[in-house]
Amino acid sequence: MEPAMSDPSDTGPVGPETPMDEMDAVVLAQVHRFFTAADPVPGDLYTRVRFALDLERAERELATLCDDLSVGSAVRGAERAHTLTFQSDSVTITVTLTQGSSDDGTVRLDGWLDPPGSLRVELRTAGLRLQTMSDECGRFVIQDVSPGEVQLAVHPTPGGDIELVRTVETPPFVL
Repeated sequence: MEPAMSDPSDTGPVGPETPMDEMDAVVLAQVHRFFTAADPVPGDLYTRVRFALDLERAERELATLCDDLSVGSAVRGAERAHTLTFQSDSVTITVTLTQGSSDDGTVRLDGWLDPPGSLRVELRTAGLRLQTMSDECGRFVIQDVSPGEVQLAVHPTPGGDIELVRTVETPPFVL
């Protein structure tokens, strides 16, 4: 059913106070469809907004990416491992990303904290939070993580080997 169109010969006043008619609704719906197709909302927008809001909390310290190294032989085959190093005033977090224990596309994270010590480490995704403890040497492992955007957080741990004043978080990175 076609919407009723205004009479083009109607020269009544049109302004911000003029109520919307059916033609206005049709035009707005078409503009909405155009922009949705031309510039869709990014799939990771929710995660990026949540990360930005979390940064506003003063009790957190942001670790910055200071090294990004791919390990493996490009001549012999595909890249086998990827190592990221994040640094903050309190702790350095190094993680090596390798293929998970099965061929389902999951990733294994082997991590190290410097200074070494036993602390609670949390891996966050848009819908999941996994926690583990680093050992006294600062080593931790998180297995079978699905590909996508993740973030690591190292939390102050009562009785831990390292005195953290606040949680240290990495910026989001993609597995």
